[in-house]
Amino acid sequence: MAERGICLSIEKETSSDLKYLLANAKLRAGATEDSISIFKAAVEDTVSDKQLLKVMVGLATALRIADQQLEAMKALEIAEQAARRGGFEIELTNIHYIRGNLCFILARFDECPREHNASLKLARKLNSREFEARALGGLADANYMGGKMKTANERFLDCVAVAQRQNFKDTEVSNRHMIGWSRLHLMELEEAGEDAEETRKLAMDLRDNRALMFAYMLSGVVDFARLNLDAAEHNLQKSLDLAEVMSSENHVAFNLKHLALLRYEQGEKASALNYATRAHDIVKRIGMKFCGPSVLVVLARLTDNASKRAELMRDAEKILDDGCVGHNYFYFAYTAIDDAIKRQNWDEVTRHITRLDDYTKSERLAWPDFMIAKGQTLLAWHQNGPSESLQKKITTLVHTAEKADLKSGVSLLYEAKMT
Repeated sequence: MAERGICLSIEKETSSDLKYLLANAKLRAGATEDSISIFKAAVEDTVSDKQLLKVMVGLATALRIADQQLEAMKALEIAEQAARRGGFEIELTNIHYIRGNLCFILARFDECPREHNASLKLARKLNSREFEARALGGLADANYMGGKMKTANERFLDCVAVAQRQNFKDTEVSNRHMIGWSRLHLMELEEAGEDAEETRKLAMDLRDNRALMFAYMLSGVVDFARLNLDAAEHNLQKSLDLAEVMSSENHVAFNLKHLALLRYEQGEKASALNYATRAHDIVKRIGMKFCGPSVLVVLARLTDNASKRAELMRDAEKILDDGCVGHNYFYFAYTAIDDAIKRQNWDEVTRHITRLDDYTKSERLAWPDFMIAKGQTLLAWHQNGPSESLQKKITTLVHTAEKADLKSGVSLLYEAKMT
């Protein structure tokens, strides 16, 4: 109907409104690139600041999904100028929120919380409970970006509780899966799986493909951690398909690198290398801050060439040292520590443990603490040989993993326990 209206419209204002409507429909259906093109066409027909503001915010939202963050920032600048000229404060609240989300992907550690705090302040001034809930989710994102997963988890829970009380379904679905992502780092796998399933149901009811992509992705990662490999492959592939349709390239890369780990676990190294190479090609092109180090370390693990492997590891560690989205430090350590142990490169084991320990000193987390203890125990086993005390530590670590249903990455402990 919007397309037919565009064909019939004469006035620019009506044409722009119809194009805006069509672009949003395309975006909701997952046709992100089409949506971007139509939003840009709608800009040409705007006749007022109010209309320009609305269209540029829509364009920024679509560009964000397509991982064109810098272009989205430019669109928001134009939108903000229009909002300030017209005194549209509630729209300005949304602009700060979207800009904060862009800063999350770009790992802009100061700007992300600043933008979400600005959004929260305006929302409370205007008594907008919906934008207040969104801003709370944004501040939780800022904690997640900084690796403060326990604090992030608490804030995501608060955000979703507010959204549920007020029946803000869109805000609920966009934050519910993040409760699960933060729970992974607390080794709460069962609860994270439940978050994924609840997100999936709600996303399907709302026909929100982006949230559905995250739900399948989270389910796949939880299944992989439990070594339910068939289920993991099914869910990761579902998420990958949605990410590709939406041109959400960071999440295409994230799914690919996890599928690479899955194939490696299945003993299919050639297939694993193919997935990891595809992921690497994407992050080289669009930027490394969101998941680059976790992609690079997987590719390094699968690379037989020693000098190439060393180069990939140097590149990954430089990004970690420069600063990136927090989950990279944990996913990197998961692969790097195990790989270094298998290669009996104990200097690397020590370096990776030290970096992870330093990163989590301000907020201890169950999963990285488990990785650190595992690495330290197996390092001591190598250096000092088997002992009763080390056997007790290994038994304790195995029990911790079994209690959490964490099976991926613990085979080295089982091997040591049997000797």
